[in-house]
Amino acid sequence: MAVARLQVTYEQLEAKVDEAKGNAGDMEVLAARFEVARFAAKSLGKDLAYAANDKLLALPKLSSGKIIDAVMECARVASFYSDTKKNGELVDKAVKLSNEAGGDWDKRNRLKVYSALNKLLIRDLKGAASLLVDCITTFSDNGFCSYTDFVIYAILTNILYLPRTELKERENLEIF
Repeated sequence: MAVARLQVTYEQLEAKVDEAKGNAGDMEVLAARFEVARFAAKSLGKDLAYAANDKLLALPKLSSGKIIDAVMECARVASFYSDTKKNGELVDKAVKLSNEAGGDWDKRNRLKVYSALNKLLIRDLKGAASLLVDCITTFSDNGFCSYTDFVIYAILTNILYLPRTELKERENLEIF
């Protein structure tokens, strides 16, 4: 019963995309395609979520910012399924696109968060620790994890990575 409901919802969202293609503009098609990709990421399996994101990336006339957003959505799916190889590839692709296209401040900050959490997944605590501390004051991506969880990740990685003398120095500077 639940699977049938998911299938109906997925088909309704795909119908919205088709309707937008026929009756609306590129922005409406893009919004509908993002809606399908987010639904697939939340409710369907990994392969269907990847396929929905591939359809999103295949749209013509995507701006570099929207491409980066779509790649980060796909990276979120990869991290949820602990697909570290795919997640690393996607984060690297998003960083490269951001560097080439000059992504805005918010996207660059979110990319740091995604890079740090990818490093946590592959157990690169040293790389994750510095990125997490850099993002504490500017964290804004509650879709990936809550701010509280993010701070816990930052504290734990830095406690595990940093020497005691540096931890003590940072405590006195109130960086944490």
